[in-house]
Amino acid sequence: MKYIDMHSDTISEIWYSRLREQNGYGREGEPIELKKNNLMIDIEKLKAGDCLCQNFGCFVQLHREVGFDGLGHEDAAADDHRTYKDKKASGAAEGESGKPELHPDPRHPELMDPWWTVNQLIGVFKDQMAANSDTIRQVRSATEIEENEKKGLISALLTIEEGGVCEGSLDHLRELYDDGARMMTLTWNHDNELGHPNRPMDGFRQDFRKYYQFVPRTDDGLTKLGREFVEAMQDMNMILDVSHLSDAGFYDAAQIMKGPFVASHSNARALCGCNRDMSDDMIRIVGEHGGVIGLNFCSSFVMPVEKEETSRCTLELLAKHARHMMDVGGVGVVGFGSDFDGIDDCGRLEIPNASKMPLLIDELKKQGFCESEIEGIYHGNVMRVYHDVLG
Repeated sequence: MKYIDMHSDTISEIWYSRLREQNGYGREGEPIELKKNNLMIDIEKLKAGDCLCQNFGCFVQLHREVGFDGLGHEDAAADDHRTYKDKKASGAAEGESGKPELHPDPRHPELMDPWWTVNQLIGVFKDQMAANSDTIRQVRSATEIEENEKKGLISALLTIEEGGVCEGSLDHLRELYDDGARMMTLTWNHDNELGHPNRPMDGFRQDFRKYYQFVPRTDDGLTKLGREFVEAMQDMNMILDVSHLSDAGFYDAAQIMKGPFVASHSNARALCGCNRDMSDDMIRIVGEHGGVIGLNFCSSFVMPVEKEETSRCTLELLAKHARHMMDVGGVGVVGFGSDFDGIDDCGRLEIPNASKMPLLIDELKKQGFCESEIEGIYHGNVMRVYHDVLG
């Protein structure tokens, strides 16, 4: 059965692996190509899993230090902030030493420039699409997904994970849209110009045991600029993604939105007391807007934290989250948001990579889901949102 996955971090993993390799920190067999690699997603795995459309998120961590993972920035001139496209056009995508340039943020020179970084990631995405155009192609609408399917092609939707890459600029948002980005989270795990996550990180590091606790953030919602971004995204038909957003920010966004929005990779908080999951009230609101919540395969978002030492993301538990969300938000509220290549759950996933996506079908049938409900989870519900918002 064809499936759509609303969230992955594969492009970011490919870019970071290239940085490590080109700076002398690569490992033998380091995955750097989308066609075939040892990540959770590559084209061979997508074909084996019968993927209709894979969303490829450009994930940027705002407080990433310029020298992370031993990567220096001797080739990064502080006054040179050209984007990937500018650099490629000028033939200057790498420094004179042959190493990729790492640009500091002019506002915080010790940190990487988020706008530069997201453009690098978009460049990797575009390059991978061009290199594999016989198998997978970028889409900007539901209609293009359907056209690709008729041609036997997999579709790839470009998305952004961390609205802070825009640095508060609506012009940057429009540039992302022009590049084909059709979905964006307002935050990741850092406060930014637009709003607040449920559990903000303290700099680059964080005690993730605390992150998985049920500590909703109910006082800090969207900023004035964040509200303007939500309105702008709605006007330009760009899908709003509320995963990672604080509880207060969720309600602010929902109040503004007139049509569908998504939580691309979140589960049911009632089954796992984690602030990254959706409360029943949130699930109900997403459903009322005609939106979709993508089942996240990260075991810590599937099982309660107190069981973390033995927790696994099982087919049975995923089906239980799907049933709960349907019971609360309606049959159209559930889709997939695997978080493949953004989760470190090796050995704890019963769906370990994209090739195994069909495994959930039998479990859903076992737990009483009818054929139309299963088709909705696998592709129908997300396609409805794509038709409604993207056309």
